[in-house]
Amino acid sequence: MSLKLRLIISSLLILVFFIVVTGYTLDKAFYRANKSSLQEQLTTQLYLLMAATEIDKKNNINMAASLLESKFSLPSSGLYAYITDANNNILWKSLSTIGVKTPPPVTQKKGTQVFSEARLNNTDYHTLSYGVNWLAGDSNIAITFNIQADLSGFNKQILDFRTTLWSWLAGMAVLLLIALSLLLYWGLLPLKQVVKEVNEIEAGKQDKINGHYPPEIQVLSKSINQLIEHARSRQNRYKNALGDLAHSLKTPLAVIRSTIDSLSKDDITQTLDEHISKIDNTIQYQLQRASSSGKALNQSALELLPTIKRIHSTLNKVYQEKNVSFLNNVNPGQTITLGEDDALELFGNLLENAYKWCQSTVEINIQQQNNKSIICIEDDGPGISADNKKKILERGYRADSSTPGHGIGLAIVQDILSMYQSELHIAESPLGGAKICFSLATHS
Repeated sequence: MSLKLRLIISSLLILVFFIVVTGYTLDKAFYRANKSSLQEQLTTQLYLLMAATEIDKKNNINMAASLLESKFSLPSSGLYAYITDANNNILWKSLSTIGVKTPPPVTQKKGTQVFSEARLNNTDYHTLSYGVNWLAGDSNIAITFNIQADLSGFNKQILDFRTTLWSWLAGMAVLLLIALSLLLYWGLLPLKQVVKEVNEIEAGKQDKINGHYPPEIQVLSKSINQLIEHARSRQNRYKNALGDLAHSLKTPLAVIRSTIDSLSKDDITQTLDEHISKIDNTIQYQLQRASSSGKALNQSALELLPTIKRIHSTLNKVYQEKNVSFLNNVNPGQTITLGEDDALELFGNLLENAYKWCQSTVEINIQQQNNKSIICIEDDGPGISADNKKKILERGYRADSSTPGHGIGLAIVQDILSMYQSELHIAESPLGGAKICFSLATHS
């Protein structure tokens, strides 16, 4: 998972968590505030009802309508009142109860005040009941005042609030997510620039990271530059040291070989000549390895056609007597990820082998496959037998010892390709000879 995706997902999870917690908290706070307000309203209505109540000696209730809430006089208004005795008999009820079936009133002991909720016919009710001993003439009677409120309006208010609340919170979440995305984009922009510069280095368009970055990234860019410089200097040291070693050995070996050539060809001189040839082959191989730069971090794009033309021109002169027909199917502008020295060594060895073994025709083809270039070199020679397909890649092995050479050409080719994460594939060509293929990255 990319760093950007991790930050976006973690920010989204945190944002969702806080939005949900905030919404839940506000919803609960609003619900409790409205419920508390409703209870206060019912308490107020209870006191007004008690103030308007008069009971005579015969326990008849006279109600001063002017002191009551107007909703008590409107049928089905949503606010209902009952007065009951100790036996839960209804002594009085408001006009608003006409035509409405509400939860039965309850009886409470003296001084007991209870808030309760009930549900009847899919309608919720909130009830405040309060028990008192009321003076009726010269005696006291136990009565209970019941105030009931239909919660349909209350529930609708809560629902409307929740709809508005979550709509606004969702909108805020979207805006915050956009803001966080922009902030993350701005914060990660230096990393994006570093990646772009590294890609430029890989494409060979620049040799180091040049941008100025925040301190945290500056350490990374500095380390990458040091790594590039270290790899470049180490490669040069290896190449120079190996070249110097091989060069220092070539002269003494040449003197020894010339001395042997002047002596009679007995068993000793033949043995010496054989081992000197092996040493010479090893030197040639290591020299070729030293000249192979391999894939560098800042490897540039190489146009293939000029290199092929250059090698073709040389081989035409060397094998002029064979009058080879060279079919070059490489188009102008086709590029590969390969150093120029490596390209000359790679294609030089393969084309030289093809010229050496062909009857009259050599062909080179290149095909694009995704981000790869598939390159094949074919000839119409005797081909390579199944037994020799693996052995021929071994250093020093020659399929025909009578043919001049050191037997290290394909080994060098394989060694170069391994530096570019590729390998040779040997098959039979439709021309009748060998078909050698390999793949290389194509610069975009």
